[in-house]
Amino acid sequence: MRLSTLLLPLLPVLLTATAQADVVTGRVLDAAGQPVPGCNIDMRDEVTGNDMVLSNDSTNALGVFSIAVPTGLYQVTITPPPPPVTVSVVKSISDVVVVIAANLGDISLTPGGLLTGTILLPSGQPAVGVNLDIELADGSEYIPASEGTDALGHFSVVAPQGQIFFQIRPETLTVSLLAPEQFELLNLGASHNFGTINLRAGFWAELTVLDSSNAPVFNADLDVTDLITGMQVFTPSDNTDPGGFVDVILPAGTFEIEVEPRFVDRLVGILISPVTVVGTTLLGQVNLDSGVVLSGTVTNIAGQALAGVDLDIFDQSTGAEIPLGPDNSNSNGQYAVVVSTGILTVIYTPSPAGTEVPLVELDVVVTGDLVHNVQLLDCNCGTLRGVGTAGTGGHIPRLMTTGACPTLGDTSWGVTLTQGLGGALVVVRVGIDSGPSTVGVGQATGSLLLGPPAIVQLSGTPGAPGVGSATLALPMQTDPSMAGMTLRARAVVLDPGARRGRSKSRVLVATLCSQ
Repeated sequence: MRLSTLLLPLLPVLLTATAQADVVTGRVLDAAGQPVPGCNIDMRDEVTGNDMVLSNDSTNALGVFSIAVPTGLYQVTITPPPPPVTVSVVKSISDVVVVIAANLGDISLTPGGLLTGTILLPSGQPAVGVNLDIELADGSEYIPASEGTDALGHFSVVAPQGQIFFQIRPETLTVSLLAPEQFELLNLGASHNFGTINLRAGFWAELTVLDSSNAPVFNADLDVTDLITGMQVFTPSDNTDPGGFVDVILPAGTFEIEVEPRFVDRLVGILISPVTVVGTTLLGQVNLDSGVVLSGTVTNIAGQALAGVDLDIFDQSTGAEIPLGPDNSNSNGQYAVVVSTGILTVIYTPSPAGTEVPLVELDVVVTGDLVHNVQLLDCNCGTLRGVGTAGTGGHIPRLMTTGACPTLGDTSWGVTLTQGLGGALVVVRVGIDSGPSTVGVGQATGSLLLGPPAIVQLSGTPGAPGVGSATLALPMQTDPSMAGMTLRARAVVLDPGARRGRSKSRVLVATLCSQ
């Protein structure tokens, strides 16, 4: 007798053991620790990707659930009931191992923000069944419990608090073609009411993207900017298909379309502008040229990596901007973009969270792949420190820069004094220190004077308090070794009405920048 025949009687037993029903339990609480009844529980098999068919999959009056499932590895998703029962976000728990029993204990829901409003068609009628999406700051999608508008066009959606993108997706409506809309909320709190949102009629814009040999370019991304408002237009599903074809829905207007191929394809993006849309717009095909990789590391004056530095690159001979796609430096300060060969202007713009100033590099010669490391200076473009001394009428002279940061070689830079005594003489002293500002605010000027004190006469009616002003040019030297040094300036007005006949400005502090 074959071994397989002997095993046959055992198969029902093995199958029964394999398919046994185990139990997943837990209790759902709100942020205040109160039970949340009516939560829907969903489970997905993480091995097969299949959603489980469940019974008794809601929390009871005590917030408790108990669900029978086969042994396995699951993702558990808890969807709270809609407001006013609770304003909490959907919660997912991954890698839940179920063997005989799995008790998840107390599960606390996170408070969300309630988004409300009404969406109308261009005709003024309610937009019924409009799909609503939530995108988080990291680009991931959040699926709310309620995702559509009701018969009156009203919506009530719970989203995670913080920065979100609220997206209206009406393209599935059969009434007419409508343009999608997106709203960015930088700091969603407990609630936000959009009021009435009027949808705009939409029109198809179609494009085929090919490389220089007419081969289709797959997964190239389109970014569309409204040339009137300067705002980016929301265009979901805007990547090319395997045939290089892409179509997006746009409202009527005039736009700039940026075509951004994948980095791995080493193709140079292009700008299509202006594109006027008043109906279906057929843009035909565009061909992308092969490019080279410009990469490097961005650091500060201390050699520390700078994350989030944005790159903008222009062809210096034509002035045309080169679309780059994702072009910000990563957490290690590294960047890598595909550009065309030639002489380029590269602009590095630091994150607003930092204190560094933008760097403009001219005459960057690119003939092939190039590693180009740069350093951004922590440039203080002009702040006031310490205290001043009042003159006639209680006015304290105010000393400020005439424009941008003091840059080496800038012959137009200078300072302006206001709020002095009309017609009075003023003495301006300017000096530098060999490094960043470390001395106390009481120091009037740097340790090394940039020249003898300048003496100028203020404008305004002689003797009139607070009306005197003057501008003093302070051309910057070109010595590269001075980059990063601290500049200090102070003005002293000869004012008989001031204490000891002198009114003084606060100390103006700035950093000498290389670019």
